[in-house]
Amino acid sequence: MTFVLLFLGFFGVFFLVLYGLGIIRILPKSLKILEGKQTSADKNSKNNPNPLRTAKMRVNVSEDDDSSLMQRLNDMLFAAGIQMAFGRFLAITFPIGLFIAFGLFQTTSLSLPIALPMGFALWLMGVNFYLKRKQKKRRTLFEKDFPDVVATIARAISVGASLQESFRIVCEEFSGPIRDEFNRMRQDILFGRTAQHAITQAADRLQLQDFDFFALSVITQIESGGNLGKSLDSLRETIVNRQMLIRQLKVKTAGAKFQTRFFIGLPIVVGTIMYFADRQNVMYFFSPEGEKWGQILLGMVLTGIVLINRMNKKALDG
Repeated sequence: MTFVLLFLGFFGVFFLVLYGLGIIRILPKSLKILEGKQTSADKNSKNNPNPLRTAKMRVNVSEDDDSSLMQRLNDMLFAAGIQMAFGRFLAITFPIGLFIAFGLFQTTSLSLPIALPMGFALWLMGVNFYLKRKQKKRRTLFEKDFPDVVATIARAISVGASLQESFRIVCEEFSGPIRDEFNRMRQDILFGRTAQHAITQAADRLQLQDFDFFALSVITQIESGGNLGKSLDSLRETIVNRQMLIRQLKVKTAGAKFQTRFFIGLPIVVGTIMYFADRQNVMYFFSPEGEKWGQILLGMVLTGIVLINRMNKKALDG
């Protein structure tokens, strides 16, 4: 019975983390479209549909969907700049979860059935934080040079180069995440995928508004025709102006972000001070008698962190 509870608890935490990362979907969007179903977001956006979202749906329906779980996991690592299969990444990091669980079991009075799920939960949270941080850093580097990339593609298209050839030029002139992503798109096209499919897959990996504009512009011009070079020139000016506006917005919202980090870090700082000042009372929460209260306290702290993040995000979006 204990083993079953441990397995169910670990599986539940693992599923929630993967669902939170967007790796697992209850029902793929393309499947919903094929079955004629609509999500709440689809119904809300019926009158004002997102053009890029519509283009992605059209591409996913017209081609085979390769968004399997393993493909999503590999794309998640690729978006973080980690050039390895997810199985190998899991084999390298999984012992860290065992080490954390064993450390909790040895250094605290937690029983093994509680130390194991807590250790693996901390491991999953650490992996999630690490990958999110790597992805954010990679997106920042991508955004920095992306206007120059758009200008390079526009010049190549204007002199008669194909879209695939313009991607090759970008790979030669740029480095880092830009070269990785455009080389991935170029390889997808070489392996038989259409340019629309390769670009929409890259947009799903990057999750960048500027690249969404680029993808929408390219897909629209491919399907309906037109002067792609001129369209990309206009897009570059839009991206530059948008990035300038975002930098100004970050300066104005710096105070709110600092307050959020302060209130999130306050329980950790206070707990550390109390641990060194009055260790006996703090260790009570790790004893068999106070273990339940320790779990309640931890749940309240995590709930507070989630609520503060949501309120701050809602205030900034508003």
